[in-house]
Amino acid sequence: MFKGQSGVQLSPFPSAKSTIEAVALGLLIPLVSSLVPIKIALSKNLNDSLDANRSKTKGSIVTITHGSKPELFSYLVYGSIGVISGIAIYYLLPLAVLNFNIGLILQIFFFILLGMILGLTLIALNF
Repeated sequence: MFKGQSGVQLSPFPSAKSTIEAVALGLLIPLVSSLVPIKIALSKNLNDSLDANRSKTKGSIVTITHGSKPELFSYLVYGSIGVISGIAIYYLLPLAVLNFNIGLILQIFFFILLGMILGLTLIALNF
C-alpha cells in the first residue's frame, strides 16, 4: 500500500531504535519532572509535608508607599512593552503578510509566544 503511492518501501512497524528512544523518553520525562516536587517535600519536616489541609503560606508582606510618590518606572516599562507589541501586531504583522515576508512573520509569532510564556509564568508565580 505504501510503496505504490510514494515509490519507497516503508514498514508500518517502528524500528528497534525508535522503540528504545520512545521508551527512554517515556520513562525519562516523568522521572525528571518529579525531581523538584520530591526535593521540596524532602526539604520540609514530615508533618508539614503530609498535612495537605493547612495553608502552605507562612505569612504576608505588606508594603506601604506614599501616595504622593508613585513609582513611574514600572508604568513606563509596561507601557512601552505594550506599545511595542501593539505596533508589531497591528502594523508589522499585516505588512509582513502583504509583502510575503515569512521571516518577519515568524519573528512576530515567536515574540508573541515568548510574551505569552512570560505572562503565564508571572501569573503562576503570583506577581
